[in-house]
Amino acid sequence: MPILEVKNITKHFGAKTVVRNVSFEVNPGEIVGFLGPNGAGKTTAIKMILGLLSIDSGEIIVNGFNVSEKREQALQRVGGIIESPELYGYLTGKTNLRLFASMYDGIKDEHIDTAVRTVRLENRINDKVKKYSLGMRQRLGVAQAILHDPNLLILDEPTNGLDPNGIKELRDNLRNHAKKGAGVLVSSHQLAEMELMCDRVAIIENGVITTTMNISDINKQNDDVVLSYLFETDNNEKAVELLARNQVESSVEKDLLKLSCSKVDASKALKHLIDGGVNIYSMQYEHKSLEEAFLELTDRSSIK
Repeated sequence: MPILEVKNITKHFGAKTVVRNVSFEVNPGEIVGFLGPNGAGKTTAIKMILGLLSIDSGEIIVNGFNVSEKREQALQRVGGIIESPELYGYLTGKTNLRLFASMYDGIKDEHIDTAVRTVRLENRINDKVKKYSLGMRQRLGVAQAILHDPNLLILDEPTNGLDPNGIKELRDNLRNHAKKGAGVLVSSHQLAEMELMCDRVAIIENGVITTTMNISDINKQNDDVVLSYLFETDNNEKAVELLARNQVESSVEKDLLKLSCSKVDASKALKHLIDGGVNIYSMQYEHKSLEEAFLELTDRSSIK
């Protein structure tokens, strides 16, 4: 059974419809990316999920409870960050976590220490938050969100302010959390980050879900699509002639052998070269990204 079920939710602000008939779900053990440009309706939808905004129509079910009817029960095992973590700058990071922990039963200092180690803030956790960088605040926010071991984690643009190492650590932390059976919903406008982080993405534009796709399906599409391959060989001229005899077109660009074909045909071409006595030192190919797959599916180029 899904941990989170969003069913045809709609939200109006005056005459403007910000979210329209949005539906998706998050299952145990998976990371779902909620993807779209700034202003697409991601944060509004997340606030509705967390009970911070009313729902004009539709319903949201979390852990079997309707958020509009039984908000406390629905959100008891939910952790989240919206836009930026709400923290007390004049207090230390650890005191902030202790204050948050006081809202739940059974959270001890060892649980706090575990969360701090998870986000790698051990060396600065006793500093006042006002001295933290944006990235450190994001780390502390994630520690706060996972402190009570939620089975649903909702993070709104969690990579803001993080350096590449921080983004990788976040990705690893979310993956480990999902492996324990939790569901994770991550919103972002960064397509490349979502491709690395998520199992599935729901793409929202102008308040409407336009596409949902599994990341694995994108990789499967690459099996049949024509890609450009570049080979570093010891004899490009011989390689071109050898491939031509096997009805494979190729060319040489910047001292590299280039051919355009599917993965299956590239494998056959590689065998022709090796059997023909051409040494291959390296090979690379263009990979269809989430962005490219998205643009193909929507036939648009508005999301960057």
